[in-house]
Amino acid sequence: MLKNGRMNAGEIAEQLDITPAALSYHLKLLKGADLVMEYKQKNFIYYEINTSVFDELIMWIISIVSLVGTAFAITFLPEQMRKKKPVQYQM
Repeated sequence: MLKNGRMNAGEIAEQLDITPAALSYHLKLLKGADLVMEYKQKNFIYYEINTSVFDELIMWIISIVSLVGTAFAITFLPEQMRKKKPVQYQM
């Protein structure tokens, strides 16, 4: 929902069909985990996804997958297959 940009609490509560109190509780948890950022503008508070946290998570997952792939290749692939260059496809 927030991937399309900032929304205020009323818009979020309406879209999720939850009470403002329930939304406030969940937003507090998300802000505490640094997953959501808030911006005050006049009488409204707007919420936005903190993409830097997700970027860091993606980089961590990629590094783990790379390590697991390397360990798999060293352990299970025959030596001649490990030395082959990967095939590159051109479009």
